[in-house]
Order: sequence, then C-alpha cells, then structure tokens
Amino acid sequence: ADYFEELYNKPAFIHPQLIIPIEEVSNLGFDKPNNFCLSSFGGIQDKGGSMDGYLLVKDFNFPIHYFGEAELNLPLLEPIPYDPDYGGFNQKLSKLIKIGVNLPHLPIGGSFPLQCAMNKIPCVGWNNGDPQQDCFPDLTASYPSFNELRIIIKKLLNERNFYTEITEKGYENFINKYSFESYINKVTNILELI
Repeated sequence: ADYFEELYNKPAFIHPQLIIPIEEVSNLGFDKPNNFCLSSFGGIQDKGGSMDGYLLVKDFNFPIHYFGEAELNLPLLEPIPYDPDYGGFNQKLSKLIKIGVNLPHLPIGGSFPLQCAMNKIPCVGWNNGDPQQDCFPDLTASYPSFNELRIIIKKLLNERNFYTEITEKGYENFINKYSFESYINKVTNILELI
C-alpha cells in the first residue's frame, strides 16, 4: 500500500484475504504420519521457495508432498492431485499432512498458511508474509534462517503438546483474522475511509 500511496499521492489499501472455513475437519493431530507439504513446487526456477522448502526438509527423510499433477524425479517428492471436491480434498489434507512448509522469497500474502491453519496443520515459514505471521507466529523464522526453521520442525515432530497447542492456536488465529466476519469488518473500514 505504501508504494501506491507514494506513487499516486493518494491513500491505498490492501484488499484483505478470505478463506471460507469448511466444516470441522477430522484431524489425527500429532499421531498422523510424518509427512511434509510444500506450498507449491515449481522446480529450480521457482520464486515461491519450493526448492528451498524441499532442501530444508528432505534430510528428515519423510514424504514431501506438493500440489500438482506432474511427477518430478526427486527423492521423497510426491504430488497431491487437486480434487474439485473442496471439502473432501481438505479432509484428505488434514489426515495426510503433518507439517506445511511455506518459504516464498518475496513478501506475499498467500493462501497456503491459511489453508494449513483451516485444516489444523502447523505451517513453518518466513516472516515475510502476513498470513504466515498472523496464523503461526511461533512457527515463523527470520528470513533466511534455515537453522531456526530446522529447530522449529524438530520441536513439532518431537513434542506432542507443542504440536497440539500450535495447531489449535493457528486455527483460532485463522478464524479471528481471516473469517468472513473479519473480512467484512476490514472491507467496511476501508470503504469508510475512502
């Protein structure tokens, strides 16, 4: 917003993000299989940090999932084909994925941390995006501290109480900051300022 305010010499606002929560997901919590999910996978040229995410978690030697159809020839990497049944797709994610990995290079919003929070999946990531910091402040590391992220991931994998607490807190933060009511309040405030 600051960029456009300076450029046009007029007030600018960021359109708030919104994800409509699905019904309560059936979540196995800490007891689900040790699987990671990358926010995307665009390969070596990817600007979304998916290769960084892959390199970060591959040494844990657990399956690493990504959204997409293409089979990529990297160890441990497995696609999750998109299912148009949104509710069914999210139920599948909530049972399959233990930890989300969100490492975009650029400051962005992004829906991946929101989808993780909605499905009660903890998501680790950089401090360069609002949804990541809003939903999972305790799982957010300073860019580019990979060691900080490794410590967080080990704690999530080994401490049941921490995992459970972070998951519930992420869901509550998601509901409080990105629900329909929150979206309406933010848009109403913007319209009143215009």
